[in-house]
Amino acid sequence: QELMANSRYSEDLATGSGTDSMIAVCNRASEMVLYNSGKHVLMGEMIGQTVKESVKEALAKQTAMTPLRQASIEWQTKRYEITKEAIIARCLELYPSLQKEALEEKMIQMDRDQNLLATVAAIAHLCDQNRWGILSDASMSHTAGSMLDSLFAENKITDIKRMDYTSVADEPIYRTVLSQTILTLAGILKQRITT
Repeated sequence: QELMANSRYSEDLATGSGTDSMIAVCNRASEMVLYNSGKHVLMGEMIGQTVKESVKEALAKQTAMTPLRQASIEWQTKRYEITKEAIIARCLELYPSLQKEALEEKMIQMDRDQNLLATVAAIAHLCDQNRWGILSDASMSHTAGSMLDSLFAENKITDIKRMDYTSVADEPIYRTVLSQTILTLAGILKQRITT
């Protein structure tokens, strides 16, 4: 969770990694017997901390999953299909005269923009809470809409019509919010390439 690892099988964050394993070894003949090693016991705390550090180190070595890599719009939201390719494709739909190569180059920089990342990550978490039943459709879409409105204003996007935050037939409202997020990012990408 701290690395915002995407699940490969759902829209959720990963709950673990199938390649991470642990072996427990004990000496049954030992005179010292511990009956509890939960988090409220020093031994349990130490085991937990060691496992956590080991998993992070293994993920960094095996897949280069580090906080630096995860500080990316795509790495945090590809579970919701917000990817560089999706943003560029939407931008080319809206502005067919733009060059794909130039968009790809600018998208690399935009993907790492900390202010955009903060907003998009927050919107993804609002969508998570809506799917989990914590936030209502109205509160999630209102808050996400306000955030996207701010991005529209900050980036002076005037040539794109914002979508209505109502659910499309047979589609949950959080999917509409995600579509609006891609549309907004496409508008920002266009602004950045033309300025």
